[in-house]
Amino acid sequence: MKRFFSETRARQLGVFWGTVIIAGIFVSDVVRVLPSIGIAGLLVTGLGYAVAQRRIAQRAHWPVLLSFVLVYALHVGTALAHAGWQNEIFQRDAVLQLPFLALPLAFLLLPSWLAVHKRVLWLVLIGGCLAAAARTTFYYLLHQKAIDQSYLRSQVMPSVPDHIRFSLLVSMAVLAGLVLVLNKQLRPRLRLATLAGVGLLFLFQHLLAVRSGIVTMYAAGALWLVWLGWQLRHWRVALAAPGWCCCWGARACCCFPPFRTR
Repeated sequence: MKRFFSETRARQLGVFWGTVIIAGIFVSDVVRVLPSIGIAGLLVTGLGYAVAQRRIAQRAHWPVLLSFVLVYALHVGTALAHAGWQNEIFQRDAVLQLPFLALPLAFLLLPSWLAVHKRVLWLVLIGGCLAAAARTTFYYLLHQKAIDQSYLRSQVMPSVPDHIRFSLLVSMAVLAGLVLVLNKQLRPRLRLATLAGVGLLFLFQHLLAVRSGIVTMYAAGALWLVWLGWQLRHWRVALAAPGWCCCWGARACCCFPPFRTR
C-alpha cells in the first residue's frame, strides 16, 4: 500500500481526479454525478496517502484549509437552528454543500502539486470553458432572435453550467490563461493556442453578458495589471492591455445584442 500511494502516484491521482471534477462541471447535464465522483476520488486518494505514508502532507497549512469547513458548519448550524434536520430542503442543501467538507480534508492530506500539474488543470479548465462556450454560441446562433428578446426581459441564454457559475469560470479561465502566457512556461505553440483561447473567451464573456462575470473579469484583471506593472515591472503589458480590452469591449458592445442590452 505504501508503494502504491507514493508521493508521485498521489500527485498523479490528484490531478486525474481534479480533471474529472472540472470536466464534470461542464457535462453536468449529461453526467450529473461526475463532479461528486472526482471529489470522492480526491478524498480517498488523500486518505490512502495519509495512511500509507503515516503523515499529513499539509499539516502546516491546516488553519487555511480547514477554514473552509467553517462555511459548511455555519450553513448546517444555521439551518438546524431554524429548520431542523427533518426539513427536506435542508437535507438536500447539506448534501450539496459537502464539497466544503470533503475538498479541504482531501487537500490537507494530499502532497502539494508541482507547477506542471497546476498548469495541466488550468489548461483543462480553459479547454472546458472553450468547449462550453462553443456549445452556447452555437445555440445562440440557432435561436438568436428569441434569446435577444429574452435579454430584454432580464433573462439569459441557457448554458451548462448555469450562467452565473459559467461566467465566473470564464473569468477565471481568462485570467489564468493570461498568467500562463506571460509566464512563458508553455511551449510556443501551446502558448499561442492558449492566447487565442483567452481572446475567444474574453469575447464570449460579452456575448453571455452576465454582470457578475464581466465585473469580476474586469476588476480582477485591473488588479492583476497593477500588480504586473508594480511588482514585475512589465509596464508595457500593463499599459497596453487596458487599451486592448477597451477596444475589443467596445466592439463587443456593437456586435453582441445581449451585451448591448445589459
